Order: sequence, then C-alpha cells, then structure tokens
Amino acid sequence: KKNELIKEFASLDNKVSLCSDILSDYWQSCSYMGITCHWIDNAWNIQKRLLAYRCFNDPHTAQNISHLMFIILEEYGLTSKIFSISFDNASANTCSINELIRMCQPSIGGKFFHIRCTCHIFNLCVQDGLRSLETYIKPIKSAILYLWTHPQVMKQWGKFCKLNGMRAKRFARDVPTRWNSTYKLLLSTFDYKDLLCGFFGQVVQSSSIYLYANQWNICTTICEILKVFNDATVQLSGVYYPTCHLVVTHLCNVACIFSEHLNSNEPPLIECIISMKTK
Repeated sequence: KKNELIKEFASLDNKVSLCSDILSDYWQSCSYMGITCHWIDNAWNIQKRLLAYRCFNDPHTAQNISHLMFIILEEYGLTSKIFSISFDNASANTCSINELIRMCQPSIGGKFFHIRCTCHIFNLCVQDGLRSLETYIKPIKSAILYLWTHPQVMKQWGKFCKLNGMRAKRFARDVPTRWNSTYKLLLSTFDYKDLLCGFFGQVVQSSSIYLYANQWNICTTICEILKVFNDATVQLSGVYYPTCHLVVTHLCNVACIFSEHLNSNEPPLIECIISMKTK
C-alpha cells in the first residue's frame, strides 16, 4: 500500500496538506507522531491517508519534530509538494514550522504553510473556562464518579430511581483531558438532577459530595455555551470535506453566545466567559 501511495504522489500535479499530532500512551511511557495527508486527486476527489504513526521518544524539540517529519515526507516524495501543515498550538510545533519551511521551500514563501488547529484552540479556551467553574462542576463529576466506583451504591441508585418512577440511568464518564466529556456528562445528568440531589442527600450522605440547585442552574447555562463549541468541534473535525472556510462562521457563533451571556447575573459565569475570551 505504501509503494502504491508513493507512486500516486509521484504522479500528482498539485499540492497536499498535512495534519500532524504528537500523543502519548495511557501510561505516558511512549510518545508517537501521527501524520495524515489530505489532497485532491487527479479525478477531483478528496483523499485522506495516514502516512505514518511512528514512535517518537526523543525530546519534543522543534528540531526533533521537524527532523522526523522531514524523514517521513522524504519517504513519500512529498517534500516539494506540501501546501500546509495543521499543528496544535504547542510552542515546539510552532517553532518546528520555521525549520520545515527552510527544508521544504513551500509555495509563496510559506505564507499559508502553518495552519493552527482550531479545535485545539477551542479546547484550550474551554479548559480555561471550566477551571473557573470547578466549584460548581466538580461536585457533579464527583457524584457520578462515586456511582461508577461503588457497585453497591450503583445498585441503590437503581432502586432509588425505580421508587421515584424513573428508569435507572448510567451516566457518561468524565475524561479529564477531554472537555467535551464534561459537556456530555453534564447533559446526561440534567433530567436526573432532583433525583441525584435526593439520593446523595438522603441515601448516600457522603461528607464530600454536596449537590444543590444553583449548581445545576449554572451548569445548564454553561452547557448552552459548550454546545456551540461542541458543534464547531464536530464540524471542523471532518476529514472528507473542506473545513477552513467554516472557521469564521463558528467564531461568530462563539462571539454571539459570549455576548448573550456576558450580561448574566451570575458572576462565576461572567468570569468563565472572560477566561475563554482572554485565552
């Protein structure tokens, strides 16, 4: 398959765009570099292929990043055919672009060579905003984690739901590095907020978990804001259609939802929005 791809790239008359990311395994013991290639073939069809998924345990410096990327691009004969590279906002990635521009000599002096990953920027904005609301969100996340990690309590929860005429609910789980998991967790709890308050107030009575109405009010509003970011992230994560032209529309949607809630009577919510805007 790789040889077929090399032949196809050799016959390609136009440029290609790349997406690259560096990630670690679950135990943070090994890092990997992934490079995906996007291009329009000679029949005007959008194509996408994973070029490499390489172990990358060297220090994540700009020089090491650009060196490994250049080796991979040379293998595919793409060093002179790169139009743009999409990276996240890590400083080493940004610095590596200058090295790659020097080595690849892209079109128009590399003016469009570095495309910053909008979804990663959104992630940084939302993470900053959610940190300012931790007082309101953490008790809900702690309650759901408590259910997941205590099987007997989960059984009690099921019985409690039935006694109150509701179907037992297994809520979404939170993943610390993924803000949208917090969004999905909060959404999954809204229909059960009264039951959760009752269950942890009457049945569990954990000294470390307090659920009260104002938490849900603020979380309901923040989810309206997070929905705009989630919709943008989903659409901008598409791989078989162009996405660059969609960015401005989604930025306008974000600006509108910020303006709508900046006059809120909830100071924590205003602080959250200001944190996101500042980022």
